[in-house]
Amino acid sequence: MEINYIISKEELVNFHMKHVTETKNYKKATINNTIFTLLILFLVFIISKHSYYTITAFITCLVLLLFRKKIVLYLLRKKLYKILSFEKYTNYFEHTTLMIYEQGLKLTTNLSEKNYKWNSIKSLHLIDKFLLIKTNTHDNILIPIDSFKSLESKDFFINSIINNTNLKLQNKYPIDFNY
Repeated sequence: MEINYIISKEELVNFHMKHVTETKNYKKATINNTIFTLLILFLVFIISKHSYYTITAFITCLVLLLFRKKIVLYLLRKKLYKILSFEKYTNYFEHTTLMIYEQGLKLTTNLSEKNYKWNSIKSLHLIDKFLLIKTNTHDNILIPIDSFKSLESKDFFINSIINNTNLKLQNKYPIDFNY
């Protein structure tokens, strides 16, 4: 079976940003942001001799805490775009052919060809309009569902992976996803 698709950088970033709040990295970044903001407030409170500085710092910290989700999401989006701009990831956005063969999956683009054995597939996620295949080599394969010719071909593809890897299809974004 062969699947042909193209995914854009914007689609990839938007997919991950839509679900990033479910990951450990996001929760860690939010906690770090909160601790940093409170430490600044505490330092200003101790160091300042005037109440105006303390009030200003308190209001600033309150605003930062209220908008921390937007701030963290903005910084993560910026980081993800920066990561995906490296030459290493240029083949992600080329015309891609994914084939199932006896030993695993074969991913072919204009720039590279990779083979993934069945035991190197870590997890399988069906989220929104995408199929996410996580591998042990940290190459994550994101396949748009509309790249399948029919619903039966999508089911056949997913069942082939499940039967050969003994994995379960998950409908949630992986919480341990790294960028």
